[in-house]
Formats: sequence, C-alpha cells, structure tokens
Amino acid sequence: MAHCLLHGITYEASQGCSRCRASAHAWGNDVSMVKPTATPSVTELSPNPKQAFGDKKVPLGLVPSSALIYLGRSFKEGARKYGPLNWRVTKVEAMTYVHAALRHIYSYVDGEDIDPESNNPHIAHAMACLAILADATETDNLIDNRPTPGRAGALLRKEAT
Repeated sequence: MAHCLLHGITYEASQGCSRCRASAHAWGNDVSMVKPTATPSVTELSPNPKQAFGDKKVPLGLVPSSALIYLGRSFKEGARKYGPLNWRVTKVEAMTYVHAALRHIYSYVDGEDIDPESNNPHIAHAMACLAILADATETDNLIDNRPTPGRAGALLRKEAT
C-alpha cells in the first residue's frame, strides 16, 4: 500500500493514486510520494460541479494577453481609417485580407518589425487580418474569392512525412 501526500489517499502501489493518476515510489524511510504521469485536470481535483461544466467551455484564458493587446492596437488603427467593425457592415472579400496579412508577414520576415504607416507591429496587423477573416466567416459577411482549390495542403503534408 502507498499513500498520496497530495490527496491523502491510500492506494495499491501498483495502481497509483486514483485522483492524480500517479505511480508511487519510495522516498526516505518508508514514506511514499507520488510522481504524476499526467497533470490532473482541475475537474479531477475539484468536487465543484461548476468546474466540470466550465472545463467544457473554450479556455479563453489561454490566449496570450500580449496578442489581445496587439489586436486591440491594430483594430484601433483600422477603426480610425475604415470605421469600427466595418467588415460587418459591408461584406468583405477573403483575398483582400489574405493579401494584406501576407504583406505584413513578409515585412516582418524581412526584418521590419513596425509598420511605418501605423507605428504598430506588422504581426499585429497580420493577426487582425486573420481575425477579420474569422469574424466575417462566422457572421456570413465573407465573399469567398479564393482561387480554385489547389494541392498545397496535400503537398505540405506529403513533405512532412
């Protein structure tokens, strides 16, 4: 028999703690400790029923705050130039935003961190372009003017093997 110091549970040493999915190992004078094999979810550790419900939701807390700040700066500039949420007022063409995102990405790749026109990071503008594509898609405000489908996805997957 072993004892999980984290949960106060006695368990069969060969099976590990049922709460943290860990296996036991000796630590000092006949004292058993646990070594997690996988990080337990908060649901497994908490008896709160709200926790189990919440764990099924989108974990927005995992989005880096720096990315949201970059997006906010870029959207502020876009609202000044074109009006806030303009892509929801008038449908937008997908390729307009693909081209814009790629221009910002290529500027960044070539070593220019800051867009000279807006004084915001190029990656902020690229993220904003992709966010607009996502929102326009979800609000049915996207005109899908992408070219006839090609084989890029298949070629990239083949290259990775």
